[in-house]
Amino acid sequence: MIRDYRHHLHAMNRRERTIELYMYWLDRIRRACGPLEAVTAQSLEVFISAQTGAQTKKSVRTAARSFYAWAHKRGHLPTNPAADLDPVSIPYSIARVAKDYELARVLNRPMSMEARAAVTLARLGCLRLAEITTLRTDHRDGDSIRFEGKGGRERIVYLHPDLDGALRGLQAMQGRGYFFPGRYGGHASTSFVYKLIRETTGYNPHALRHAGATAAYQATGDLRAVQEMLGHSSIATTQRYLHLNDRARRAVAHGTSLRLVA
Repeated sequence: MIRDYRHHLHAMNRRERTIELYMYWLDRIRRACGPLEAVTAQSLEVFISAQTGAQTKKSVRTAARSFYAWAHKRGHLPTNPAADLDPVSIPYSIARVAKDYELARVLNRPMSMEARAAVTLARLGCLRLAEITTLRTDHRDGDSIRFEGKGGRERIVYLHPDLDGALRGLQAMQGRGYFFPGRYGGHASTSFVYKLIRETTGYNPHALRHAGATAAYQATGDLRAVQEMLGHSSIATTQRYLHLNDRARRAVAHGTSLRLVA
């Protein structure tokens, strides 16, 4: 049944990263709850509640709803245990931005190649957590990485020299394939990479992505280029990633001076 479902996802032209993520969660559900054919709505809710973070819970729910809706529609299962899973609420909050002086101190300490690559991908590459988790060595193309970003759009991110060095070191150590391989094949879980970055820096990956976006804009003033680097379809989304410091606020205030030239 899983093989048929994978074929269905390919036929629907789903992104490879999405397919791999669904397969990962279905395998985790099977390991935790038993055969997929016997999973109940209650066991799915228990599994989802055991996950860390609202985004991870949302990811599990999405994968389960997609699979079980397909299985029920195709007649593989008499019922759909995921049909009535309630939506996962994602609380809105102003993003915390990682402080550069703290990150510099962290990066000057000894750490595993895996941790250094994950941190620099988030801060210097501004990649999303899911993009870091599923990044492969064959996504590298010279001084850039080329991969399918959110919404199925091709994305090219040029590599900061420190990030390039971190990826080269990690690839030299563990060979080709996923930069963050899973224990049972495929790629590691988003929870694993999230925890790796959080325990290394004290920040979540999104805080590093926001910090990288802010630094890139302050260095270039090119909002359109930053938008492409982040993989946003809307500049309005990119603007929410740019965080003003007090120096910028003071400059804006001083910029309101009267212009006495006719």
